[in-house]
Amino acid sequence: MQRRLILGLALYVCLAGLVSAPLGWTAAYSALLGGVVAMCAITGASFLGLKATALPGVAAVNVIRSEFVKFLISVVGMALVFKLVHPLQEVIFLCVLFVGFLVVPLIGYRHLVREQ
Repeated sequence: MQRRLILGLALYVCLAGLVSAPLGWTAAYSALLGGVVAMCAITGASFLGLKATALPGVAAVNVIRSEFVKFLISVVGMALVFKLVHPLQEVIFLCVLFVGFLVVPLIGYRHLVREQ
């Protein structure tokens, strides 16, 4: 399932770059950077351990921990992109980033929790 998640997110990143390419070079790499930050945050959180265990309290702690890591990676990634990349189309970057978080359930993120 993790392979499916990564491949789906990689496809999303490529599509985001291609769709925004007609808006210009800056829009294209802004979209790619937004997708990469989303991909790193989501895969980092999922690899951290959304492991379902027999104890419901432990599973809840793992989910909360992985969501915290996803948030932390997202904030650090956004800060690095905003600090280091100029020029940047911030609106496109943020749209692709947050749509990336919405695309994950379509890929099957909920199955990741069931499989582990």
